[in-house]
Amino acid sequence: MKKLAVLLLTILAFAVVSTTFVSCNDEPEEPEVPEVPSVPEIAAGFYNPGKKVSRMYVQVDEGPEHLLQDWVWNGDNLVSISYFDDGEFLASDEFVYENNRLAKIYDDQGYFAKYIYDNTKYDKIEYYSNSGVLVADLQFKYEGKKIIMVTINNYNIEKNVINLIERGFMGKLLSADEMKVVAEKLANSTKETTTVSFTYEGDNVSEVGIGNYVTTYSNYDTHANMLYTFFPFMPYNGTLYHDRFSKNNPGKTTIQVGTSTVTTVFTYTYTDNFPATIQATKTYGGYSSVTKTRIVYN
Repeated sequence: MKKLAVLLLTILAFAVVSTTFVSCNDEPEEPEVPEVPSVPEIAAGFYNPGKKVSRMYVQVDEGPEHLLQDWVWNGDNLVSISYFDDGEFLASDEFVYENNRLAKIYDDQGYFAKYIYDNTKYDKIEYYSNSGVLVADLQFKYEGKKIIMVTINNYNIEKNVINLIERGFMGKLLSADEMKVVAEKLANSTKETTTVSFTYEGDNVSEVGIGNYVTTYSNYDTHANMLYTFFPFMPYNGTLYHDRFSKNNPGKTTIQVGTSTVTTVFTYTYTDNFPATIQATKTYGGYSSVTKTRIVYN
């Protein structure tokens, strides 16, 4: 079971560079260079990257490489993502659209996120249990086209607590309607609010603040972020992701938690302007680890 939380995850962030080719009348024409895919305009609920992810693989230190994610597409719409841990299936998210705009994301246990919009912007994301009980909501504040704050109202219910009750003794005694009443009381017994603030330098996030956590991003490259404009909240683990708000790949992140510092340095290889591999070297205290992510595109 996982409580709804805002996790500071390894960032995958990227942007776009244009290329041209030149021919001379006095010389044979050079082969045409493929046009670099463009980064889409920011419009909440739409995700149509220049290259579509098929699979991601991960290797930690000198260990074996394992499947991390498997993406399924239907034309330009992402249908599902399956998540794996050490190559074993962990969970999945399924994407539901209305007029090609994301409406809901369901995980494989029936929890879902409902996306609500204000024209081209996110208004709110509501997170529900598989019994239809509101677990949390995320409210967005903009400055121009940029998200500068997300307020997360967490109703302090563990993700699978209702399932546990339904499978247990109480679930055998109570009707479906009575179970819903119990679930609603559990979900709304307390309310916790977390504020996530974003600071930008140009088109990239330079700092994220979450309570005592401060994460800084620096040394961005000029290549395309495969996750730019991707949906920021996944129901399978109840997490807000920050890597959707920057156009470019950070070369370094620093997380400050009180007097402790965690530093991650990123190096990349690319295919058609998008990351093909991402090597993240993390150091904290006297310890370091290396994680290499390999991305395969359709």
